[in-house]
Amino acid sequence: METYDDQVDSFTTDRSKSIATMMIDEFPTVIHYLDSWHFIRSLALDLMKRREQKQFAPMKPWFRSFINHVYWSIQSSGDGDTAKEKLLSFFLHITDIHEGFENCEWFKFRLIKSCEHSESQKQLKNHPDYLNLNDEAHLKSMNVLMAVLQKGNRIDAIKQVSPYFATSSVESFNSRAAHYASKKVYYSLDGFKNRTQIAILDWNSKQLDEMNGTRVVIGEKRFFNKSTKQYSFRKIKTEPDFSWRNDTANIGIRLYKDDKVTDDYETGDDDIEYEDEQDYDSEVRASQQFNADELWNRLELCGDIQGEDDMTEEEQYGESIGIKTEFTVFAKK
Repeated sequence: METYDDQVDSFTTDRSKSIATMMIDEFPTVIHYLDSWHFIRSLALDLMKRREQKQFAPMKPWFRSFINHVYWSIQSSGDGDTAKEKLLSFFLHITDIHEGFENCEWFKFRLIKSCEHSESQKQLKNHPDYLNLNDEAHLKSMNVLMAVLQKGNRIDAIKQVSPYFATSSVESFNSRAAHYASKKVYYSLDGFKNRTQIAILDWNSKQLDEMNGTRVVIGEKRFFNKSTKQYSFRKIKTEPDFSWRNDTANIGIRLYKDDKVTDDYETGDDDIEYEDEQDYDSEVRASQQFNADELWNRLELCGDIQGEDDMTEEEQYGESIGIKTEFTVFAKK
């Protein structure tokens, strides 16, 4: 960010304590956002652990609606405080309270005064049964959900979740880069750099095709999600266009013919030419005399250390940026 030509206004990452500390200390003028996918995934996994608990039973029919509500709270706001109030408005909605939020006793709503849905919407006709504030079992299920939100200061942390960008594009590129430069193989610096550049050309080509409308979604593929224990759908797109490979090769040939290729290119270890396969095999056998895997197999895990390591990633993150949140649990009147 220091060498970038234009000023960086915001930076979106997953929820990491070390990155949060670095952004506060070294880049205080850059807005640090959290990735929405990682934030909601962590929240959903915690809820999945409680889905089969007896106390959570009344809330279980609302599980998917809650996850959708979190996405909506983040993406429809563009403002941290508004996103926080929209998130907490879920507890009023599931108890059949859709207006008059300013009269809430357990939280002071300043920006959101009522639900934004319409009573005529189709999803309201098929919604789960509303919870009863006079039912002890229903109150316990609401407290279980609130406890999950309080873990790691998630309620305040949602104010920092980005409504604009996510790290999914970066992860998509990393997946493509691993296709050209496998993590299981060691490459020379020049070899790794060249493979990364090819991955960039490949990934950019696919993005441009989608933007231009030449690569479109043609269907969906059903698959079982191990995290949610439910079936989900993955988009199926038209076959990608790899004409960029021929274009790149033609450019290289033309530059070579025009004597524009520099001669000071440093040959990497994986670019050495061998006279025959026997020389290559001998080189490989010599390099395999030291097996790095044997070294890793001899390593042992350190024992558990009591203290900060016992805290969850969310709790450590909250401590690093000084977030403290406490809410009065729901109680029967």
